[in-house]
Amino acid sequence: MTTLQYCNICNQKLGEPIYVSPRNISVTSNADIVAIPTQVYFCETCGHLETPPFDDLESYYDTGYNILTDSDDEDQLYQSIDGQKAFRADFQLETLLKKQTISPNAKILDFGSGKGTTLRRLALRRPDIAYSLFDVSQAYVPFWEKFATPDQWATYTLPETWDENFDLVISFYVLEHVAELQESVKNVARVLKPGGVFYFIVPNVYANTGDFVVVDHVNHFSEESLHYLLERSQLSVIEIDKTTHDSAFIVTAQKTPPSAYRVVESSRLSQQVNQISEYWLNVIEQVQAFETKHPDKPVAIYGAGFYGTYIATCLTNLSRVRCFIDQNPYKQNEKILDIPVIAPKDLPEDIETIYVGLNPRKAVATIDAISVWSERHHSYFFL
Repeated sequence: MTTLQYCNICNQKLGEPIYVSPRNISVTSNADIVAIPTQVYFCETCGHLETPPFDDLESYYDTGYNILTDSDDEDQLYQSIDGQKAFRADFQLETLLKKQTISPNAKILDFGSGKGTTLRRLALRRPDIAYSLFDVSQAYVPFWEKFATPDQWATYTLPETWDENFDLVISFYVLEHVAELQESVKNVARVLKPGGVFYFIVPNVYANTGDFVVVDHVNHFSEESLHYLLERSQLSVIEIDKTTHDSAFIVTAQKTPPSAYRVVESSRLSQQVNQISEYWLNVIEQVQAFETKHPDKPVAIYGAGFYGTYIATCLTNLSRVRCFIDQNPYKQNEKILDIPVIAPKDLPEDIETIYVGLNPRKAVATIDAISVWSERHHSYFFL
């Protein structure tokens, strides 16, 4: 992995990384394990956190990432309350419709669309809209072909024929992956009509500290760095909502020259990011300390995503892990590190020790809500 010299957003020179993982093992957002250390830099000028892109990042997103491609319906579980599951694409759509007034016959681009699930469902609700899709991979074309024609999509490069063409550009969990961030946002501005809106969602590392060590998340945003990025791309920030979507920023910006540039005060952020760095430097030791207290018994890991995989990489004896547990039916019956993923109801009776691989902010509440475990007495490790 290369070192970073300049900030992705403001181009100012960066100092030494504030975090370097204590081992040459990192985990991606797609729960892939890569044999490199994770580094994180903090920009004092604009309040941005960033991780150096690994050497084959573009190829990884083109041919290796390909998220949720097992079926049309496969999706990430957003939340599960009282047994009722809400999936991310549906939540994104409902939130978009609440927060945006989409005019009749609007032209909409899904930037970094993946399968385009949210856009596809929007088009079913609003058959009047004209829509297009863009991604940096050809892998999603077979999904697009089911509801769009080739003139409605582009890959790798936004065509010049789309300049000032769209009333609304939507983007869900894309910009955190982009190494050439300024160029990408300026390209979004280029294809928007004057007065058009850029509506996007990115992780909030301050609400979900796991984002800090996701190695393919090149960018870890703050409110301050989002303002800086958008204003210098001639997009005026209308709203940065950090409460509606769990652990994420929902950002709305308009293609109009900003009336003023926001002044960034990075001292508050600096204290927070140093605390997050210290937390992740100690996680491996904490996992292994718990492991030594529960020897020679089978264990399970709750969470078949980034957090669960990260915990697995910390263990000294992975052979004791009999299963991963996840409430997402699309994860169940898959394997992680050749270990099966099961539903909570299928947890074997002899497993009493569980490592919980979830956002620490909501992990305890999530486990407490699993009714099929209410009569069982487990020993839990929480991050």
